[in-house]
Amino acid sequence: MKRFYSTADLLRQARHDHLNDLQLVKLYLALGKPERVTALIQAAGRQADVWRRLSALNLPKTEEWLLLAEWRFPELKITVECIASAAPKEMDGAISEIAESVMTKIRENLEKADGCACTIRLSNEQGDFRLAFSAEGVRGIGELPEVPGIGLKIEEEGKLLLIEATVQMEG
Repeated sequence: MKRFYSTADLLRQARHDHLNDLQLVKLYLALGKPERVTALIQAAGRQADVWRRLSALNLPKTEEWLLLAEWRFPELKITVECIASAAPKEMDGAISEIAESVMTKIRENLEKADGCACTIRLSNEQGDFRLAFSAEGVRGIGELPEVPGIGLKIEEEGKLLLIEATVQMEG
């Protein structure tokens, strides 16, 4: 993955995002909607759990890629889900490489200029590590580069694009 941001850029963006969240809290309190504040706090807690589980997988390149994805692909509303409890650490670079390829292709093939929602889900199924992408409003994706050690499955269901990258776990 190419580096597009300096540490200062990243901290500046994180600070900006944090202030936006605080402005929402302030707005909802001013409007007398404490239930919306509660929902924001709960969503932040769920997101922190996702990043904690991702960090526990010990995939530093993939973790960095996922942390930066929302800023690097601003036209995509990215949601990351992580229910994986184990990952093939030796495949970290390849996993982040396939994630970059998939998201770049999604961005290139958007139907609307205003983007789309995209979910990235990390999981373990049948002894494998899986990285699944789902995106609505993408008109096909074409060919993806082959990455040694990663199996790819691409499905299109109407306007929904599903891509699953599978890595066999050792042991």
